[in-house]
Amino acid sequence: MKNLSCFLILCLLSIQIVQAQLGYSSFEEGTEQYLIADDVNIRDKPTTTSGVLGNMPIGTPIKILKKMEKTSKIKGHTAPWYHVQIDHIKGYIWGGLIASGMRSTDNGLMFMYGVDRVEKVEVSQYYTEERITMQVRVAQNSGKELDKITFKGITGISNSNEIEYFEQGADLEGIKRIMVIQSNGGFCGAPSGNMYVFWDGEQLHHAKNLDYGSDIPVFFSQKFIFPMDEGGKSGKIILHEQAGEYLDDGTTEYRTNEKIPYVWTGTKLRKVE
Repeated sequence: MKNLSCFLILCLLSIQIVQAQLGYSSFEEGTEQYLIADDVNIRDKPTTTSGVLGNMPIGTPIKILKKMEKTSKIKGHTAPWYHVQIDHIKGYIWGGLIASGMRSTDNGLMFMYGVDRVEKVEVSQYYTEERITMQVRVAQNSGKELDKITFKGITGISNSNEIEYFEQGADLEGIKRIMVIQSNGGFCGAPSGNMYVFWDGEQLHHAKNLDYGSDIPVFFSQKFIFPMDEGGKSGKIILHEQAGEYLDDGTTEYRTNEKIPYVWTGTKLRKVE
């Protein structure tokens, strides 16, 4: 009982720590990053009211000189300011205007993602959770935005996101590019997952969020099987759901092991009955 109490206390502490960090962007000094917003002001001080040294379009590459102690909260999203260099200009940019990740294509397109906003949601009378809304934008490397979407993130408590997969259309008609953003929870048994975004050549589409997680010995996972994957089917996207428990003898006991076929309609996924 004493061990269980200690375990629960550690979990609660982990939740509090992750919530305190929720929404922060963190970039290493000396790295090159990219602006996810358009018409971004470069400030002479790390505040939203200080003087403007220049104005930059979406996709502009910037060099991170230093992460500042100063933070600002905009649309519920708290992020630090950064001292940056853009060409000959040195100034300050709020971290929420910098893409958390970017991938580019051979034809000059830039796909970027980041946090759009953070909202507090009352889960119960004892617990309020902060939930992230993500954003994905595609722009030409000349600085012109082509499209933007926002959608609910994987989990309200998430402190790590990265682009897990960025490939051409997976042999699916109407899909030119697939981007998968991986989200990792930050505490005991926290759910994690992948956020699937499709690009049809003109518009972005949030296809679906798929979850996975474990709290040994139990586990749960969802993943897509595309036509070119092992076990894939032409024209279909297969949702593979598994849940079960790892047994002491080294075997796995499945409570759920189901494959559900979907088709892409051009704007959304539709389950095949």
